[in-house]
Amino acid sequence: MTKITKIVSVSIAVGFVLLIALFFATLNYRGYSVKYYRENDLPSNLDSIISRIESYNESYHALPEAMSQLNFEQTINGYLYKGNNGTELVFRYYNLSDGSYLVEIFNAQEDSIINQFYSPTHQWENEPDNMVWLKMETNAYELSQIKKIYDTLNPKTTYRLNIPFTLDSVKKNDNIISILSDLTVHCDSIAYLTVKSPKTRMEGWTAFDRYVYPTQSLGIAFGEWKYYDEQGNCYRKFWNYTKEEKLIYEADR
Repeated sequence: MTKITKIVSVSIAVGFVLLIALFFATLNYRGYSVKYYRENDLPSNLDSIISRIESYNESYHALPEAMSQLNFEQTINGYLYKGNNGTELVFRYYNLSDGSYLVEIFNAQEDSIINQFYSPTHQWENEPDNMVWLKMETNAYELSQIKKIYDTLNPKTTYRLNIPFTLDSVKKNDNIISILSDLTVHCDSIAYLTVKSPKTRMEGWTAFDRYVYPTQSLGIAFGEWKYYDEQGNCYRKFWNYTKEEKLIYEADR
């Protein structure tokens, strides 16, 4: 190998290493950049939730009973707010008996409240010691149990294909029922769905695409659903929906 050939080879190798280093540096910067913008957008995202509640209160001279009235999508853990730069916040809302309300941002991974808005104070609080802790009846425990059952029967793996299910009372939707969800599923059918394992079970009405089987997608739940744990205890959740342009819902608690 000539001296010139060696120089060219070394130059190419060095250039290749530099390109790889530049690629990972760019990814790292973008990661920090997205995180930075999301953290800086958090106050405006939080205030957007409150703004929608306050606007409803001003228009109807009453607080909303459920966040479905403000078109927030329901999830197992609460309601979903999709904000700027891909930010997604899961929150719970409580309409208190004294005319005030409470909004709590929930971290499902840590099973904790990370931000709280108590309307009389008109500010967000992220320090647990400064949060308002009220004695009130909520369904937080039921929701946690429902999530465990749901995650068991609807895992994010191919194992879901082996979980048995039954569909009863299948009928055409005819667009009579409009489901409150951002999922792009063509819900042309509805049916009573039962999904069960040897120890747990969940059942209720679902809207689904007749060409997409429940092994691929459980569809979109609506109305009353029942979730049974290993001891046979039943936990109930109502999934809000609209029928003939009328909202069918249960008040949040």
